[in-house]
Amino acid sequence: MIPEPYGLGGFHLSLFEEDRQVQLLFISYGMVLSAIMVYTYAHIALPPYLKNNKLYYFLLINSLYIIGFVFLESLFDYLVNDAYHNHQHTEVSAKYSDWVRTNLLVNSVFMLVANLYGFTYGWFREQQTRRSLEQEKLKAELSALKHQINPHFLFNILNGLYGLAFQNDDEPTAEGIAKLSQLMRYMLYESNDPKVPLGKEVNYIENYIDLQKLRLPKSVEINFSVNGRIEDKQIVPMILITFVENAFKHGISTANPSHIHISINVLENDLVFKVNNSNHRSNNASGHNMGGIGLRNVKKRLDLLYKKSYNLTIDQNDDFFEVNLTIAL
Repeated sequence: MIPEPYGLGGFHLSLFEEDRQVQLLFISYGMVLSAIMVYTYAHIALPPYLKNNKLYYFLLINSLYIIGFVFLESLFDYLVNDAYHNHQHTEVSAKYSDWVRTNLLVNSVFMLVANLYGFTYGWFREQQTRRSLEQEKLKAELSALKHQINPHFLFNILNGLYGLAFQNDDEPTAEGIAKLSQLMRYMLYESNDPKVPLGKEVNYIENYIDLQKLRLPKSVEINFSVNGRIEDKQIVPMILITFVENAFKHGISTANPSHIHISINVLENDLVFKVNNSNHRSNNASGHNMGGIGLRNVKKRLDLLYKKSYNLTIDQNDDFFEVNLTIAL
């Protein structure tokens, strides 16, 4: 009997009535190849599209998967079919192109299944991440409430210290208290909105840097620059400060030369944020990498709030640690 390719998926029921073992072989590797296609597409190839939402990437990976698995499965089908007929000393009627036509339809169906599974799995993962972030936010809010000092009482104390410093002609202390008051007011009252004016976020970072300078020796090189139009831009509050805090926490050494360079550049509708600081080996163990809790949390916030419109790269060696973040405003 001359076999003709026919079937659904990898289940090639090739009329091998004389040899059930060969028929089982067709079914087995067809199922394995189909399972590999669905799994690798849904868990490896599709997630970058779900993150960046680029149509050309989606079309490209679908085309490559169909072409690749059609070629691979058709090759297996052809070789097994050819070996079977050589063993039976019969003429081979099914050409390689016959298998390609069959597998093109079959693998197109399985690509549809892979997309349905991949999009569904991605949606559940996103919901899980969102719930996790909400739980972490709730825990942080509860922790803050437990340690909360009455803000009005605190501001009254700061205003009193500010006036006392001026009376004693201690201008640096007065200026530091004023900046601390502005910083805390922003944290308590102005950072609760989904987005805030970029100018306020920049002012908050500047106040934080100025307060840090008060405790550091002048030998530490600290630069902060802002370029571009920031007046009409909005940003998620407190999304940049973690990188600044990380630089001051892990990039300063009293025994070795240290530097912190921070820049914010607004290019049309993109914000380019860069932090470069010295990298001291003694501090590395405490989290100078994306495994640190603060950096992991800000990465989760970026994924949730700017998932399709940001790019974050972190580079480090024995001498420096550098963060480059681009956000579409």
